[in-house]
Amino acid sequence: MPTEDYEVIVNKSNQYEMKLNKTIKTQVNGKELKVVGYYDSKTNKQDYFVNNNTVKYSVINKNEGLMIYPKNKS
Repeated sequence: MPTEDYEVIVNKSNQYEMKLNKTIKTQVNGKELKVVGYYDSKTNKQDYFVNNNTVKYSVINKNEGLMIYPKNKS
């Protein structure tokens, strides 16, 4: 899995269109993702693999409203 924010691992079938250490048009939080590796899929899945922070940024950015409550009410 990618270790840095905004890094992505893509399917190996995309290696000629999505070059290693180059950014792709897919953006999270207004920043393009940088390809840092490839994975092989027998079913030809086209998922993008990113780290937990990048997922969090994507979720927060897509929501129009977000409420955060403390675990401890006091």
